[in-house]
Amino acid sequence: MIVPAEIARRYQEVLPLVRAAGDRVSDILLGYCRREGFAFAGRIKDMISVAEKIESGRFASWSDLDDLYAGTIIVPLVTDEPKILSFLEDTFVVDVKRLRGQAKKDPEVFRFDSSRIIARLRPSGSASDEVAGNVSNVRFEVQIKTAFEYAWSTATHALAYKAGEIDWRRQRLAAQLKAAVEQLDMLIVGYDSVLSLVDGCEWPSLSDKMEIAAFFKRLLAESRLPAEYAPKDWTRCAENIYAVFLMYAGKYSRSMQAQRLQVLGEYLGRIESAAKELGLERIPRSLSLTQFVHGVLGSNYVLPESGSPMPVVGQETLATLFPCYRSSCPEFDVNG
Repeated sequence: MIVPAEIARRYQEVLPLVRAAGDRVSDILLGYCRREGFAFAGRIKDMISVAEKIESGRFASWSDLDDLYAGTIIVPLVTDEPKILSFLEDTFVVDVKRLRGQAKKDPEVFRFDSSRIIARLRPSGSASDEVAGNVSNVRFEVQIKTAFEYAWSTATHALAYKAGEIDWRRQRLAAQLKAAVEQLDMLIVGYDSVLSLVDGCEWPSLSDKMEIAAFFKRLLAESRLPAEYAPKDWTRCAENIYAVFLMYAGKYSRSMQAQRLQVLGEYLGRIESAAKELGLERIPRSLSLTQFVHGVLGSNYVLPESGSPMPVVGQETLATLFPCYRSSCPEFDVNG
């Protein structure tokens, strides 16, 4: 594409300031996103894109351009937006704020509708910092998108709107995908409410894991295990302990997921008896809950030859804390 000389000249003039502003904005937003667990993407609009935007006729002057630099904060949930908007308003000088669903929208049309702001950096406060003063006049855009929205916009921007041909089907498919994105975001926000509409179905291994989680939650609630044993993720913890049970049962295979583990009650009973015999004060607090399970089972059972041994952390520690502990499991190499 041929870029008009006036546009090319002006773009090159402002590019250093846009880069400087973009660097500062990126540093601020990237730091915020790292703290909050969000993803972030930023870009400077290239000269050809700027020229195409100007030729749309929607802008009367260069100063009307508001996204020479644009950043996108990518969030798991739409409900994360309010606190992000609050941060943006506290951090930048916000000139324009456009919220999701604020514009009129045909209910039969599906297109971009993310919350976004047009803002400027706050002046540095240093009278001698002339460059900083100029940088604070650069307007930039920050969009807030869900992960699904970001995937949709990134994929369809290239496939539908930047394609080498105009095709009704391309734009139709992009709109259909956007409709699917809206449904996905609604399902995630209303996840717990929608659960009641999902028909349940039993899966034996999942029932075992649910029983394992409920068992240990009960022992913790009754203060029969140290509070420190509570895992960050009960789903992952139950899966890990279930794998230990399968190993000692000699049935460490995926085919076992289609049937209940017959020794589950026996193993849980052994663990409860061990907790009772030791008492809360004598239960080792230097172990994880899964290590405690290894210690109890390794003290009461011999690992069968048919059980695929899984690496275990702290075999020496377990042997010290559980005098009857014996296991042919390999030691997990923390230095390997």
